[in-house]
Amino acid sequence: MILKSLELTNFKGIKHFVFKPDGKNMNVYGDNGTGKTTLYDAFLWLLFDKDSQNRSTFAIKTLDKNGEPVHGLEHEVLAVLGLSDKELTLKKSYKEKWTKKRGSTTEEFTGHTTDYFINDVPVKKSEYDAKIAEIANENVFKLLTNPSYFNEQLGWQDRRANLLAIAGDIADAEIIKTSKELAELPAILQGRSIDDHKKVIQAKRSEIIKELEKIPVRIDEIKRGLPEIDDSIDWADLPAVIEATNNLISKKLKEIATLESGGGIAEKTKQLNEIEAKIIKEESARLHEKEEIIRQNQAKHAEIRVNIRDCEDKIERAENAKECWEEEVSELESKMAKLRNEWTNINNQEVEIENTCPTCEQQLPEHKIEEAIAKFNQAKAEKLEEITATGKQLKARADNIKTTITKKDEDIKTLNESLAELQTRLDASQKEIEQLKSREIALDKSLFDERKQLENEITELENNSKDAIEKAEDEYAKLKETLANLEQVQQNIKARNEAEARIVELKERERVLAKDYEQLERELNLVDQFTRAKVSMLEDKINSMFKLAKFKLFETQINGSINEVCETIYNGVPYSQGLNNAARINVGLDIISTFSKWYGFTVPIFVDNAEAVTELLPVGAQVIRLVVSEKDKKLRIEEAK
Repeated sequence: MILKSLELTNFKGIKHFVFKPDGKNMNVYGDNGTGKTTLYDAFLWLLFDKDSQNRSTFAIKTLDKNGEPVHGLEHEVLAVLGLSDKELTLKKSYKEKWTKKRGSTTEEFTGHTTDYFINDVPVKKSEYDAKIAEIANENVFKLLTNPSYFNEQLGWQDRRANLLAIAGDIADAEIIKTSKELAELPAILQGRSIDDHKKVIQAKRSEIIKELEKIPVRIDEIKRGLPEIDDSIDWADLPAVIEATNNLISKKLKEIATLESGGGIAEKTKQLNEIEAKIIKEESARLHEKEEIIRQNQAKHAEIRVNIRDCEDKIERAENAKECWEEEVSELESKMAKLRNEWTNINNQEVEIENTCPTCEQQLPEHKIEEAIAKFNQAKAEKLEEITATGKQLKARADNIKTTITKKDEDIKTLNESLAELQTRLDASQKEIEQLKSREIALDKSLFDERKQLENEITELENNSKDAIEKAEDEYAKLKETLANLEQVQQNIKARNEAEARIVELKERERVLAKDYEQLERELNLVDQFTRAKVSMLEDKINSMFKLAKFKLFETQINGSINEVCETIYNGVPYSQGLNNAARINVGLDIISTFSKWYGFTVPIFVDNAEAVTELLPVGAQVIRLVVSEKDKKLRIEEAK
């Protein structure tokens, strides 16, 4: 595409101007405010209803000395374009609509209308837009016509997407071939994408870390719950000792029975022994039951302690996060205060205009003074609007954070309530355990009553053998006490062995988890290595397509991870960090040249502030230079040499 002519009528203060480059490279000279950029604005408005700043709402109308629109004017832009071997004439007319209401003798302003023409034929807006779309997509056209569009109007994500589109992707297999270490990566991925597998790794790492943190706590709780055993004694023969003690008890019972005289004594003794056996059995069962209940309550007690520690950790993390957000709110409020002061200062500024020409010392024309006042007011209004917009953004951010702080306060309150509840449960659990330990074992009273009765009956029958029987019974009681102690030791040993086995099991689980974590770290390193290799290959491939411009598509974080970015670089200097205007323009032309080749067509290129460049980068397209020239108070057109 080439621009053959561009005609403006009543457009942004230009009453009438005809620009006829006829497809040639042209230089447009003029002082600031003479309308150089207006030519470009008119061209873009004709095509896309937007100006060079990508604004859909901007002042088209001619203004009077008071800054008010002049009514009754038709605002037109007409362009003749060269497309391949044919010409295309486009015209757009913007005018006021005046309507006489019923019962009124005068017309009233009711809005605006826009008329569209293709090759002088009136068409609907939809037909007009469809014709423009046939020529070029809006975003593609702006990319190819404005050297600053790519770097200054596109977001970095869109810039990156455009570059990747022309470069094409690099197959994973090609990247894997670059390193022997990456050969096992396909087997690791199991059909997943790199990003998806990275998410899987991060999720598994998080789960492993949580479990590893719990294991020492569990081991500590088990150790603190271990029963005390005298380790100075060799308990290896304990089962044999218990069996031997039971045999002695049996013998002692027979001895007592022998000492008893008469069949009555023997019978009563037999009955007494049966009762004693029942008591022993019940006593042992009740003792075991008591110990089991105590063990269960101790386990619950330990679980509550773990939950308390977890709740305290959550409270600490929540309070730390709240403190950070409060600091950010303070910073935002400080910034908003500065903006309010800046807004007030700018709003209080008054226009100061020299009424005389500094050169000839003659009174300036009224319209020049009015233009200066209008420019001052417009600049002031735009600055106030910019400050207001920034202030609203800061307030919105502060309000969002305050909402988050309020929610976090609620979370902290809920956590503190949970902590208090857990502490209450812990105290109650400890009290219950102490009560259980001190509680006497309740046995069947009827057994004791029956035993007592039999003992009394036997006492009456015991005469001559009373002392012997008493001695035997005393020995029997001691044997019973010894047996009870031995059985308690046996139970304690069993409980400790089970606890130690659980500790070994937990330590083995800890070892396995550590090994799994190590494998995940290895996989993550391979994924990062793959990503770095792909980064390097993509950047090299893209950068090879440009003469001047180079692109940084990724950046490495402190932790080694890689973030996607898109920064244009020229001779090592980032576009956004101090690159001069000349370099920016030529870099922009380099980008246009590459993308023009990619899309297979060219459009007229408008280079604003072209005075900054002594030599433009050659491109295979029509170039229109907009040059600031203080001496040219009206636009001056020259063919570029």
